[in-house]
Amino acid sequence: MPHLNPHIIKLLKAAIVSCLFAAFFSPKTTLARANNDFKVVFLKDTLFQAGNSFSFNRVSITNISSVKQAIGLDLAVPEGWQTLFDNHKIFQLAPNATLELPIRVAAAYGAISDKLYTVTLTINNMAIGAKTDYHYIAKVMANSNWRAALINPDIKLDRINKETYFQFRISNTGNIPQGFNINYNTSLDLTVAKRNNQITLRPGRDTILRVGIIVQKKYLEEFKPQTIEIDVSGKDKTQQTLIQHVFSNNTIFFENASSWFTAPISVELVSQNFSNKQQQISYINSFGVLSLANQRSLSFNFRSDNFDAQNNRASNRYYNINYTTKNWKISIGNQTEFSAFLIDGFGARLSYKADNGYKIEAVAVKSRLGDADQFNVRQEYTINKSSGIINNTALNFDLQQKDNSILNITEYDKAFGKTGQLAILGGYGWNSIYQPVLMSNTTGGTAGLRYNYNSPTFTLRTDNNISDKNFPGLERGVSRSSNELRFITGKFFFGGIAEYNARSVTLPDSNKLLSLFGGRTTEYGLRTGFIKGRGSLTLTASVVNQLQDSLTNIPFRSDKLTMTGGMVLFKNFNFSLTGSASRSFAEGGNYNISPINSITAFGTLQSSKNGINFRLDDGPAYYSDLFNYAKTGVKTDRFQVSPYVEQDFFKSVLDARVEVDYIDDMSNQIKSYGARLDLNLSLIKSGLYIRFYGNRNFGRENNLNSLNISIRKTLDMPLVGLQKYSTLKVILFKDNNGNNVYDLGDEPINEASIKIGEQYFTTNKLGEAYYKNIKTGIYSLDLGQVTNLKGWIAKKGYKQQINFDKSQVWYIGYERSRFLSGSLNLVKDPLSKLEFSPSNIRITAISSKGESYSTLTDENGAFFLNLPADTYLVQINANVFTDEFRVLRENLNADLTNKTEENLVFEIRERKRAINIRKNNNK
Repeated sequence: MPHLNPHIIKLLKAAIVSCLFAAFFSPKTTLARANNDFKVVFLKDTLFQAGNSFSFNRVSITNISSVKQAIGLDLAVPEGWQTLFDNHKIFQLAPNATLELPIRVAAAYGAISDKLYTVTLTINNMAIGAKTDYHYIAKVMANSNWRAALINPDIKLDRINKETYFQFRISNTGNIPQGFNINYNTSLDLTVAKRNNQITLRPGRDTILRVGIIVQKKYLEEFKPQTIEIDVSGKDKTQQTLIQHVFSNNTIFFENASSWFTAPISVELVSQNFSNKQQQISYINSFGVLSLANQRSLSFNFRSDNFDAQNNRASNRYYNINYTTKNWKISIGNQTEFSAFLIDGFGARLSYKADNGYKIEAVAVKSRLGDADQFNVRQEYTINKSSGIINNTALNFDLQQKDNSILNITEYDKAFGKTGQLAILGGYGWNSIYQPVLMSNTTGGTAGLRYNYNSPTFTLRTDNNISDKNFPGLERGVSRSSNELRFITGKFFFGGIAEYNARSVTLPDSNKLLSLFGGRTTEYGLRTGFIKGRGSLTLTASVVNQLQDSLTNIPFRSDKLTMTGGMVLFKNFNFSLTGSASRSFAEGGNYNISPINSITAFGTLQSSKNGINFRLDDGPAYYSDLFNYAKTGVKTDRFQVSPYVEQDFFKSVLDARVEVDYIDDMSNQIKSYGARLDLNLSLIKSGLYIRFYGNRNFGRENNLNSLNISIRKTLDMPLVGLQKYSTLKVILFKDNNGNNVYDLGDEPINEASIKIGEQYFTTNKLGEAYYKNIKTGIYSLDLGQVTNLKGWIAKKGYKQQINFDKSQVWYIGYERSRFLSGSLNLVKDPLSKLEFSPSNIRITAISSKGESYSTLTDENGAFFLNLPADTYLVQINANVFTDEFRVLRENLNADLTNKTEENLVFEIRERKRAINIRKNNNK
């Protein structure tokens, strides 16, 4: 062998190594050759997997050699994936022949969407023993899918520990990470926060959340069934709501706190100015209601006299007792009413409402404002659905002033569809004065008209009333008229207004009657504005004429522009403003008064519970200010600003409001600073409410300051001797001697779970359960959850009714029975990672007579039922299974006529994955 140059040898070695390196690490393509004998083509070199179902691809293998070839094929998929490809099979290919094979691949449940997976096909050339790999890429499409489910929808509170736990599972069955937000809507105390609980689950994972309910043992006897609403929201904006039912599980349960009638009573102690003993005033408020049967109730109201630090009493006492039925109301005690006369005194009130709409109310009192007897009778008659009549008769006999009055007013009301309402009233009155120096008999009348019309384009409002100066009562000598006409176009409106208000009365003075002028105000003008969204604005341009107290006083005329508006600027921020600008003149007579301008404005800026109030008065705007300016030349000039803050603490147990006031009265050269505080403590469970409130003016006299306290306690006071509720006692026992009587030799059934009405109980060691302070009536008794007793059954069935008419003991006898047991057999896919919970699945046995008995499986999937001798169709509730699991047979038969017991097995199988075959649209 010739000798080679060492440099040439080194170059040859480097070339060989480079070729081997390139051959080993170069990427395989979908078009390649093994020993130049085959051409391999995949239908798709990148395939998208639809979730976890089987997808379809195809491979074409062509023998491009001149001889017949034998090949073996092997398909490798990522870990946890599945394929239906037939590996290790030998194929014979003639020259130029093509072999086409389908490839079906399913992604694993945990496959994630943002990752590329490689599927590898290996061709083994049997003739030369060479293997060549060919690849295509599989990418799992994003699939957001999840579910949540309660482990046990009905739970009973733990009788030993104060915490009882419920559980629910959240499963991420998609292939992308999923974030969850969990909220609990309940009044119960929990071991976790009730809002915004965050968790994240990776694809194919699930978790069981365990949440504790905190209930003190002492409250079990009064715990009524409740629900917890669990809102689970996914990051993908989907939502699921679970309802967890919570029941008490005690031997004794009180439906009501007392067996006697109880009266909810509130007692309040108020002390004003308690920081200043010289000005301190205290009094007591109290009210209560006793609810009776048949829509009846008995109530009372009481307010004591005022007491000061020197034990002086001021007569502010008020009390009454009220009895109410469906149609009647009777009240005895202090009565107050504002009608034709001011009625305030001790007496009685009688009200009646008939089923046909007729109403009558009569009041009679001895006034405490003077020596007067007062009576008022009001009646309402319904003519039809759109019209009616109201009649009011009032009598006032003033024994001290020797002044008697009687009046009667009748009003007719009529509705015109949904757009118009008309009211016409008229009345007549008589007044008699029989004083030693003055004898008088006068009569007078009153009349009125009220009409409202509303349509989308037009609004009319008019309210008019005139009473004679001799007409008795609070409306004596009053004339008033209020009118507005408004045209509406879209969001805008415009129209006019006219107002008139005057009063002239006749009153006794010494030995004669005097006619007195009370005042007169008129206003007329134009009004416009708009209402759009959450904003509105109203502008009024008017002329106002005012004269008060005497015809010899100065009359004033004001040209006035008024604005009222408000709007919501942001979500929790709003603004409102009312203001006016006017120019006023003294009219008539020789008044040397120059025209005077004034501006008045007040409004509020508020954001959530915080805000600021403000007010500006620059110049006289009201008659008293105008009159004072005319006499003294001093005009009103005042500014006030009051920021405030409201805040609640400890879940609204404590709420506070603080307001600071600044007032600059420039007309009187006085500046004042003040603060107001209002604190409210609400202990709802204990029925205690405490309020501190007061104000402080800095730099002013102490008599402008105050600090007050109110303490209110609500309680249910039992009326001992007046029984309202009774007690039901239930005893469960094994009737060993079969005589249907609980006697010697019988055995009590303890720790048995039963349900009376909607309440759960657990019997004590004597087999007893007590349902205390309940109404009489028919109660259902459910014995279907007695799961600690095998081979015994209630003689009268699992579901019974108790006719409860008084306190009594109800005995439930048990006799020996047949026994049905069973379990669940789970057949899983060996490659699946899905979990299955066999607990709390309902099993129902239906007898040949149609009677049904049911129970729940335990944590291992086992169950049992105590049954009478019969044949049964036994069913499993398949609705609780997800799509991944199915029951092989949902119905099984059991014959317990001749056998004492039987065992059944329900087979649960995990479903095989569906094959998703996609057509080749190119062929």
